[in-house]
Amino acid sequence: MSRSKSKATSGKPAGGGPAGNRPGTNTGTKTGTKTGTKTGRRPKAGSGRAVAGRSPQVRPVMFFALLGGCFLALGLYEWLAALISGDLRPTTAGRGTEPGWVTWSVHGQEVLLGLLGLAVLVVVVIIPWRRAGRLSLDGMIVLGCATLWAIQDSWVNYSQTVTSYDSAVINLGCPQCHAPGWMSVDTLAEPIVWGLGRYVGVMYLLVLAAGRVMDRARRRRPGTGPFGLAMVAVGFMAVCDLVLGPLFAGTAVRAFGGADPRMSLFGDSYFRYPLWSAVFWGIAWGLIAALRHLTDAEGRTVVERGLEQVGAGDKVRQALLLLAVIGALNGLLAVAYHVPAQWFGLHAQAFPDDLMSRPYLLGGVCGPGTDYACPDPRVPIPRGPQSGRINPDGNFFAPVGLPDQTGEDN
Repeated sequence: MSRSKSKATSGKPAGGGPAGNRPGTNTGTKTGTKTGTKTGRRPKAGSGRAVAGRSPQVRPVMFFALLGGCFLALGLYEWLAALISGDLRPTTAGRGTEPGWVTWSVHGQEVLLGLLGLAVLVVVVIIPWRRAGRLSLDGMIVLGCATLWAIQDSWVNYSQTVTSYDSAVINLGCPQCHAPGWMSVDTLAEPIVWGLGRYVGVMYLLVLAAGRVMDRARRRRPGTGPFGLAMVAVGFMAVCDLVLGPLFAGTAVRAFGGADPRMSLFGDSYFRYPLWSAVFWGIAWGLIAALRHLTDAEGRTVVERGLEQVGAGDKVRQALLLLAVIGALNGLLAVAYHVPAQWFGLHAQAFPDDLMSRPYLLGGVCGPGTDYACPDPRVPIPRGPQSGRINPDGNFFAPVGLPDQTGEDN
């Protein structure tokens, strides 16, 4: 792939024309044409951008669209599995035991994040869509952020319980916990309003802020290339998570009980926060910010490349690009955050006493009032509801039908 100097643009239609303009741009660009429109929404990052080949043989948009279709199918499976199994219902274990300040904290954050997410949805998705008759690239990214919550927010617990949410949150249990092969307890109180507001509101705005930071870094060091700018975004997102993560934990919305206290902030408290989460979260979201911000000479992001070669109408291209955005975002979060998090999940440490005394923060995943002891190096890892396990009282639960493997005749 050739390299040349180019400028990042924010006013181009998504996909170089077929997907519509980003917020604040003029509409009416014909399919497949270039546009030099700038809106000032994000400052120009200068030169040194990645440039696609003039006649690319590979169409990245098709790969990412296929990936997006697979993730959407997986999300549909999760929610249908939760519905059919009867698990699509609120998790309320521990609810009502929380002190008054926790109730105010949880519901106050739900109101604030819910309104923030709604505002972003209206301003970035709905209004530009109604004006231009097509989704902007930023609008697609916002919708992609919503799918990150709907499909994989709880996947950090895939192998063993590491994190939990306050059962006071508005929830319908944990549909995401019905991913194929799920091993840990699936009764997590997955927050709906708080979770969507966090992804659609907070994280999208941080993606925009990371773009500003990359622009500033590019102006200070004009020789910085795409990789360097992406690492700037990764560092920025990691620092943001080091601030927001302990804040959400300290205000009793979520807990990382299984994190290793030696590699965490506030290791002995209920708001223990693992440093590895900030690292991997920063990598995932820093790359998402770079995906949106870094463009080639034609002003295309990596997911848009090859869209002009698709012989289809504007609506089909719009749908294809939306699938590509969903695939790219979900792929980055899964590979950069949830996959490496499984190692730490399998090596989860004992939950702190400060958390064990707060059943509302355990949210029914383990401990008092449940059939599962919380993770501990001395506690075997269960493999689903039919597996043998240690109860909270320290006794072993043996499921019916355990095989006799002694080799002796009965």
